[in-house]
Amino acid sequence: MARRRFQDPRPFREGRWWYLLVWKDEFVDGRWARRRERIKLAPSAMPEREVKKIAAEALRPLNQGLVSIGSAMKFEDFVETVYIPTDLPLMASSTQNRYRGVIKRYLVPAFGELSLRDVTVLAVQRYLSGMASSQLAYESKDKIRDVLSAILGSAVRYGILVKNPVKGLKLPPAKKGKLTKPYLTPSQFAVLVELIREPYATMVYVAVYTGLRVSELVGLRRRNVHEDSITIDERCSRGDWGAPKSKSSNATIAVNSAVIQRISRLRCLTVEVKAGSATRRYRAVKSDWSR
Repeated sequence: MARRRFQDPRPFREGRWWYLLVWKDEFVDGRWARRRERIKLAPSAMPEREVKKIAAEALRPLNQGLVSIGSAMKFEDFVETVYIPTDLPLMASSTQNRYRGVIKRYLVPAFGELSLRDVTVLAVQRYLSGMASSQLAYESKDKIRDVLSAILGSAVRYGILVKNPVKGLKLPPAKKGKLTKPYLTPSQFAVLVELIREPYATMVYVAVYTGLRVSELVGLRRRNVHEDSITIDERCSRGDWGAPKSKSSNATIAVNSAVIQRISRLRCLTVEVKAGSATRRYRAVKSDWSR
């Protein structure tokens, strides 16, 4: 790719409009190419002096390097060749799956064929505003905006874009207010736990009385359970082990003695599993409690 040069073409009048010819870089079939592009500036009735001012504004981003060569890459190409192999592996597997779904279902159909420089503030806000007629929940729309912001923020970080066009943009207001969540009384919860088989009953009991996330609960080991507290230092989500979701989650929390007793009780339990016409019995937990 040849080095970018200062451009100062003269506007010309053709028919009922003033035009300007500029050089722009494009990413075509995996290669960089420089092509001429004709920009419509103003109606032909406008004086040439005013047209030159408009032309100067149109050329300013190109001449000042505010539009990088990499910004000619298509949105879909950037996602497939840069974002997915470089940024996505840094996330938890469950987050990766969610991001891939949003990219495939919503973002690529909307922006895939556009070059990154054409994913402007106006283009993104039009897309977000168009969600007003969508049946998606507000939380889903918010996730779509977050994923798009993460992708374009990555392009900024790698020097392909100058700024993230998603920052500061708004979603259509939610159609429904926040509803009161259903709840169980302590007595109702006690009845519910009795209806659940072990070891799941204990998992539900500990989750409710400690507020642990499911991934943190699954990641608990014997060494994490103390006499009057529980330490959260790992989590397991769909087979993916890692650190807790946030720094504040990586902590030792005080718990009721009933919770510790409920966990310790698992050592003595045997669960029955149907295997055809037979019934097999297994220990609720491993015999080795040193791990």
